[in-house]
Amino acid sequence: MMLTRLLGIVCLPILSAGLAHAQTAGEGLYLGAAGGGQLASLDGGPEADGGTLEGFAGYAFEIGDSAFVAGEVNYTISGADDNGLDLDDSYGVGALAGYDVTRNTAVYGRLGYQRGEGETPGGNFDEDGLRYGLGVDMDGPAEYRLRIEVDRIEYQDVDGGADLDADRLSVGVYRFF
Repeated sequence: MMLTRLLGIVCLPILSAGLAHAQTAGEGLYLGAAGGGQLASLDGGPEADGGTLEGFAGYAFEIGDSAFVAGEVNYTISGADDNGLDLDDSYGVGALAGYDVTRNTAVYGRLGYQRGEGETPGGNFDEDGLRYGLGVDMDGPAEYRLRIEVDRIEYQDVDGGADLDADRLSVGVYRFF
């Protein structure tokens, strides 16, 4: 629910700017970094919040004049640590699919796999998770692009059968090579 509301606040002004299509976000290899915050919660247990720092690399393909798909790998350092819940590093792979909504702005969806490590009140965990989310990609200064993303990672059975969810908001910059 919070994820949907937050994405609406971020995307609505951009989407209402117009629907003229001129170019996709780009094609080829790209490298970037993102920073933001996250709120992690364990079913029936504690919550923790903190910052994130993520490095990512991917390869994007244009589809026609106004759409794209990309494959991406990432590595994230998390600072969420509170109430006996501590999220450490995670890494993953994902697919992005997007569509230009204006000449300089695209929206995209993400679906992927994330492997995360951390600590719960019941002990350490090293688990697989499902990562999904929505984002906005736009022109930045010089040859750089900017993106804002809201996503969720769902880890199953991390603490005696309890699920762990991490909701994240990040702002990133990247460049095609």
